[in-house]
Amino acid sequence: MSVERDEGLDALLGLDGETFFVDANGHYRVKFVVKRVKADERKPHGLNYSLTLHDKSGERIVGFDNAHPVPTPGGTGW
Repeated sequence: MSVERDEGLDALLGLDGETFFVDANGHYRVKFVVKRVKADERKPHGLNYSLTLHDKSGERIVGFDNAHPVPTPGGTGW
């Protein structure tokens, strides 16, 4: 049995470790971390990812990842 490749997931995995400057002066950068993990209920695609924005000193300004479940209205953490 062959497994069909998902080109979208391959593209995301290809971004692992990449850093891109997002302003003309090179003060702000975006960093990608994408790793394969065992697929489960929380991560059915089998990926662990983060996308973070850093300032010129390297401090994280904002980040997105799938390390924690998304809170639901009326649930804890909302």
